[in-house]
Amino acid sequence: TFWSYVGLARVYLAQTKWYEAKKILEECQKRFSDNSYLVYLLGRTYVALQDNAKALDFFTRAIDQKLPEPEAYYDRAHLYDEVLRDKEKALADYERYRTLGGKKSAEAFVRINALKNSGYDF
Repeated sequence: TFWSYVGLARVYLAQTKWYEAKKILEECQKRFSDNSYLVYLLGRTYVALQDNAKALDFFTRAIDQKLPEPEAYYDRAHLYDEVLRDKEKALADYERYRTLGGKKSAEAFVRINALKNSGYDF
């Protein structure tokens, strides 16, 4: 079933076996329809594999597919913030994440303040 693939991929992700997780998630994507959570997990996997362009694409797709959890906003904001140095997009995603009540809202608040109070633009 769909969730068996996702469960196995999550085990691989927890064990930092990124390539194994990627293979399982891609197989799941072939067999089942594109699910927002599956797309989000692919984004997390590509972050771990340091393929930021693919990770960004998957996080954006998860958001576009209305992933119920706000975590894709946080992870995409982190990419914009730390990797791509796009201050405005990072701020927008961190703020949206906080609005949605994400689990790391306090951390997002700190990042928002740091971005707003930085003396330079990226």
